[in-house]
Amino acid sequence: YGLAVPTLSSFGLCANLINGVVFMRPKMTPSAFTYLAALSWLDCASCLLITLTALSRSYFYRSPAWVAYDYQWQTPLFGISTGAANLILAFVSLDRFIYLSRFAASNGAPRFCRRKVARLMICLAILISVLLNIPYFFCFVVDLNTATCHVTNFYYSKLYQVHNWFSFTLLAVTPAICLLLGNAAIIIAFRRWTKQGKRCQQSCSRDNGRNTNKRYQHQVKLTVSILIVITLYMVGELPAHMTSRKSSLNLLFGGDTSKMNPELMEHLEVIFITLNVLKLSSSFLLISK
Repeated sequence: YGLAVPTLSSFGLCANLINGVVFMRPKMTPSAFTYLAALSWLDCASCLLITLTALSRSYFYRSPAWVAYDYQWQTPLFGISTGAANLILAFVSLDRFIYLSRFAASNGAPRFCRRKVARLMICLAILISVLLNIPYFFCFVVDLNTATCHVTNFYYSKLYQVHNWFSFTLLAVTPAICLLLGNAAIIIAFRRWTKQGKRCQQSCSRDNGRNTNKRYQHQVKLTVSILIVITLYMVGELPAHMTSRKSSLNLLFGGDTSKMNPELMEHLEVIFITLNVLKLSSSFLLISK
């Protein structure tokens, strides 16, 4: 845990940092690149938090300051970065579907598929994620003298249980459903779009045909990359959310501590955090190709 996870997350941090810089170049005008840039920076933050978490749970598990970070800061901050990324993934899926289904060569991209709209949607996703993760700052208290963590009364309250389910539904389940439906819709719209693109290539002149072919190949790569990112989300994000210490008691055991096996949950959390790191580290490596 102290070796593999920091190594993978450090690699993901560097890969997402490079992609974030690339996607913000002026020539990256399509709105999809604005969403992908935001996802890159959010995944950078997630990889950094996972690196610090792995270190705090391995090499520095006896340090009161590192224990305080792990319980009091990592949980809500990681929830903010991943929650915003989940919502942005749903938005970019909607963006691709609208673009492929309503694009017209004469009028250009639809109004929803503009960089200004994309930036507004990104700000909205981050704001929602911040508001929903604020209560997680008040779940755990760490005694700095003994480096031990205690849960607050709020953690066992009915309000926390309701909020936990609401947050899980809005930031994890809803994006997952949207991404599943969006994947199918994008594939259907993409097939129609490719047929129209081939007919246009055949009917256009040589110069126009070259430009159309370049644009066609560009959209093919971009759409396939987004489909890969959406698929990786289903593997890495949902299991990690359900087994995290902030959610597992309510989501898996209905708030009943007697049904929970702490040792088993710790092992599952390590496994799914590792899968999440692999998702964060590999998704934008695929996009960069």
